[in-house]
Amino acid sequence: MPTIAWWNNHRFEISPSVIRGFSNLQVKGTCETTDKTDRQEKYQTFKNTQPAEISLTAHLDARLGCNVWREAIDYVIEARWGKSDYFYVYENGQYAKIFAIKMMLTSAAVSNVVIAPTGKWIAADVALTMKACKVSDNNNLQSSSGGGGGGSGYKKSSVKSTSTTTTKDLHPGLRAALSNSNSASTQSRAGASAGVLSNANKNIASNKAAAKKTTTTKTTTTKSYGGGRR
Repeated sequence: MPTIAWWNNHRFEISPSVIRGFSNLQVKGTCETTDKTDRQEKYQTFKNTQPAEISLTAHLDARLGCNVWREAIDYVIEARWGKSDYFYVYENGQYAKIFAIKMMLTSAAVSNVVIAPTGKWIAADVALTMKACKVSDNNNLQSSSGGGGGGSGYKKSSVKSTSTTTTKDLHPGLRAALSNSNSASTQSRAGASAGVLSNANKNIASNKAAAKKTTTTKTTTTKSYGGGRR
């Protein structure tokens, strides 16, 4: 399980070639409220939901295989242009989205930069903030499993992972079409099974008829000796 999380081709992983970790992961949900007063008692009522939020600090170190300057600046550029993607984490043997909605990188702040005498960036921390950038279906942000392997923006390797796709993650129209397709496939298999069963029944009936004919012949033979029909 080398990849522990990823977002927009940025992989947080532990492997023989690179260690790219993070800390201070926070998942936040808030709402906007309205102040109300009743019998001199103040309370609040719901007004609007606020975007779901994910924040963390990425740790980059050239001694652990990271291209510190390039990766740090990539985060900054992506935050300036509001790049978005699902945020995946490794959970229970598979990769799952923290939220079933894409998260936009709204802030990337580089700090604790260590520069070698040669000018090479040796280490740096990048504080990342991501916020939900679309309206959720029925205000449901429940996490969902599955998703393809996260590619890396810094290597041409790919992540091999087992993905699980369920129909609950599909668009309602696509889910209905898939359901009809499965139903038609089931009916087709049932029809094929019925055909096989019909042929089997015909063979059984034919064998029974042959057996009955043989028995009748034997009965006629025994009747000549005075015995009753058996």
